[in-house]
Amino acid sequence: MEYRILPCHLHDGEVAKKADELAAAIAERAKIDADRKNSVEDFKEKLKGFDGKISSLAHAVRHHREDRSVPCKWERDDGRLSMILVRTDTFEIVDTRPMREDEKQATLFEVGGQRRKATAGEGDGGAPTS
Repeated sequence: MEYRILPCHLHDGEVAKKADELAAAIAERAKIDADRKNSVEDFKEKLKGFDGKISSLAHAVRHHREDRSVPCKWERDDGRLSMILVRTDTFEIVDTRPMREDEKQATLFEVGGQRRKATAGEGDGGAPTS
């Protein structure tokens, strides 16, 4: 005996069962496609993160330096009426700016080797403050 795949007529119950299977297959395919799209987006984000990390590391290796948070301190330059921002690790000047009006008006006196701000109406010294 030999078997072959040949067209056969379906009765109503078989058509209804095939219709249910079709609907389930379409829904499953849509779910798989949505999962794939979400996965693709997840992978794109992961790759983008690695691209940024690779670029940063390559820059550090190539130039032998990287940007880091470094503590800095503003210091007065009364002679130039300016403020100087100094790195506390290497003592290099990072930035300078002109003194603001309130900084200019806070005249400093030398009292016993220490600086202190003058208070209103004061002009001949007093106790040093820090």
